[in-house]
Amino acid sequence: MTFYSVRLPKFELLTPRTVAEAADLLASHGEKTAIVAGGTDLIPAMRKRERTPEFVLSLRGVPGLDRIEQRDGQTVLGPLVTLNQVKDSSVIRDSYCVLAEAADRFANNQVRNMATVAGNLCNSSCCADTSSPLIVLGAQVKLKSSKGERTVPVEKLCQTVFKPTLRKDELLTEISIPKPAPNTVGTYLKYTLPGATGYSFVGVAATLTVEGKLCRDARIALVASSQCWLREGCLYECPFPFHATEAEAALKGKGRDDGAIQKAADVAAQTAHPMVNTDYTREMIKVFTRRALLQAWDKAKERGLA
Repeated sequence: MTFYSVRLPKFELLTPRTVAEAADLLASHGEKTAIVAGGTDLIPAMRKRERTPEFVLSLRGVPGLDRIEQRDGQTVLGPLVTLNQVKDSSVIRDSYCVLAEAADRFANNQVRNMATVAGNLCNSSCCADTSSPLIVLGAQVKLKSSKGERTVPVEKLCQTVFKPTLRKDELLTEISIPKPAPNTVGTYLKYTLPGATGYSFVGVAATLTVEGKLCRDARIALVASSQCWLREGCLYECPFPFHATEAEAALKGKGRDDGAIQKAADVAAQTAHPMVNTDYTREMIKVFTRRALLQAWDKAKERGLA
């Protein structure tokens, strides 16, 4: 059983008023600093003394970071955009339903009111619900430090569990999502073990671009977790999220064909690399990839595309 301390460890709160000031503070204090947006991951970790930063840098005082904007043909999420904002946004629901569905299935309403998409990505959990939808959507993040800024695909940001490819002096300042191709549909499904408090055992994001009743493009990405870290801490370098490119190839040029869908699901399970409970995890990847693809095709049929 894990015991929580009621009190947080001592720390100094940093409250910048601009992104540039935040980057300068991060450069000054370095590895002693933790960045807080929603705090749904950081605060419990501090109470359990898993993290004991000397400084906590809050972005809440920087105006404009909680906006969802349309810019240069893309949709841009600020680092303080919450999961409920994403779930309730008409722009996200209409153009990026795979992300809206992931947000809707995230934890519970109380957590979604605080938890941010940026925080979910930067925590780099092996079961982060937003990472696989953002991968299939081709999203990128902008990372800023006092030395400059760079843009990184979400797929490259989240490669190792709890270790994002984010330097200690960098903070995520925006997530940009390109507009999907016309006639693109998608869905997100997750499977949660009983008692796992909403954490994904398997989460599958899938999009299909359909033309002439054929799949012209497919994107599949997934997260999977043995949940072992809930019991004993994370002991394995789970290689998720996983972009199932070989599974995508099985769908391209095909219609709503049960054989092609099953093959894609089989390939996704075969090419994924779960570290423990491998047989059961692969079976759940297969089951939920197939279900996600079937639901995506059902959406295409509803729109008269299939």
